[in-house]
Amino acid sequence: LADRADGWRLVFTLSALGLSIVPFLFRSLHESPIFEIVEEPARHPLLRLLRSPFARVFWISAFAVLLASAFSAVGLAFSTERLVDDLGYSTAAAVAISLVGGTLGGIGFFIGGRLADVVGRRVTTVLSLVLVLAGGVTLYYVEYLPLIVLAIVASTFGSFAFVPASASHRAELFPTEFRTSGGTAGAYLAMVGSAGGLGFGAFTIDRIGLSATVPASIATVTSLFPWTSAS
Repeated sequence: LADRADGWRLVFTLSALGLSIVPFLFRSLHESPIFEIVEEPARHPLLRLLRSPFARVFWISAFAVLLASAFSAVGLAFSTERLVDDLGYSTAAAVAISLVGGTLGGIGFFIGGRLADVVGRRVTTVLSLVLVLAGGVTLYYVEYLPLIVLAIVASTFGSFAFVPASASHRAELFPTEFRTSGGTAGAYLAMVGSAGGLGFGAFTIDRIGLSATVPASIATVTSLFPWTSAS
């Protein structure tokens, strides 16, 4: 579809069809019994969180996700450009390569969930981000097809494995009265990180090239260290 004239518009339009299930989900989802036992819902829960002893943990976890998102946004947004413009693959071939690697890496979702329960959330989070970093950087330096697929598998595996561990962090680090607000604020800062990463790329890609831009954002590896001190 993307190779056709204006086909990319159709791709985005079709993805919007998923919104049609939202009304059905809204009708079928019930209130959490944990929320129902709270005697009085907190007013301004985010402000209460930032003034509470949990504020330090919130900023540590949010800062980690912000930096990780900044790196991931650059690597993911330009992966197709890397395959098509730099390595000469057609759009269809680039999608096929990404699909194969992404499908194999998708098993990380299940393995990451298991590891988060067995070895801990922090260890799983750190290992996941290391795989994302290693695979993301490797993709922009190798040209041999098996290594390209391996890099995509590694980065995708890490991305999927990160999801259950990070979700557990958000659910377990904060008490009920401002748990959702803390998770929402963290997700917002992740989007800020993605925007910041793309903004970084806007200033560097034309100057130093695409392959140099991704490792230039490697400073986001510092996002690994705050997780090791989060409780």
